[in-house]
Amino acid sequence: MDLYNRRLMPWFKYAIAIIFINLFTVVHAQMDLGLESLVRSFPQAIYLKATSGYSIPLWEKREKSPVLYSFVRPMVSMRTIGIINAFDTRLEIYPISFLGIVAGRETVLREAKSLSTFDCTVIDCQGRVTKDYIGARMALKYKSTFFMADMRTIALSFNRPNRRFSDELSTLEAGPSKDHLVNVIGILGQEINDHYATALMHMENSMQNTSQKSSMTFLLMQKKSQAQTFLAGPGIFNTRTDSQVFSLLFLWNWKPEKGLLLF
Repeated sequence: MDLYNRRLMPWFKYAIAIIFINLFTVVHAQMDLGLESLVRSFPQAIYLKATSGYSIPLWEKREKSPVLYSFVRPMVSMRTIGIINAFDTRLEIYPISFLGIVAGRETVLREAKSLSTFDCTVIDCQGRVTKDYIGARMALKYKSTFFMADMRTIALSFNRPNRRFSDELSTLEAGPSKDHLVNVIGILGQEINDHYATALMHMENSMQNTSQKSSMTFLLMQKKSQAQTFLAGPGIFNTRTDSQVFSLLFLWNWKPEKGLLLF
């Protein structure tokens, strides 16, 4: 993680600064905007997330195939549930439209006195958590069958020394003070028609220092309506204590401007 912070993050900061400075001089760049809301019954979770990015094309051969193009996308996002607020700055590089490399930093400000599945008198649920991450995204499609994947390795740093702290997204305990999280998401789906699809989603989380793991598997129904997407369905959540709990997931996504994003 020290090597990661010394070499990758300075490069990332300089690269994203240069791109933002020259952002509005790029004639063919395209802005994207998004709003997302998630509700999960177990572990109890709800958030609202706003995202904005700017896609700068590098090359394209769309006359041969609509997916043959490349771009760079700096983006910012904010996620909130009131007592927990996260601010994310990221650089995404797509050598080709369906495969991207991402690197960024998310700062999470927490004022929670209680969190689902955590004892906040033992595990710290407040304070500031900084997440430096690098990862990859991919989307593939053959006829009406599609597959999407997202993998990230995340260095977590807590502003309170020698304290174990909660990670509300993975529902894992981390620390003391620092930890390393690996997050992998895979989605395999089948389009029914232009508006409906079914999908099987699986997510794995693994925390290094505490050796804790969690995962969830959901069977989802998707509906698309112009710029909006609705996802809902049942699933099983495997907790860090190896118990399996039934859960329901609801996700709403609105993208009035998609830019060059393929997925």
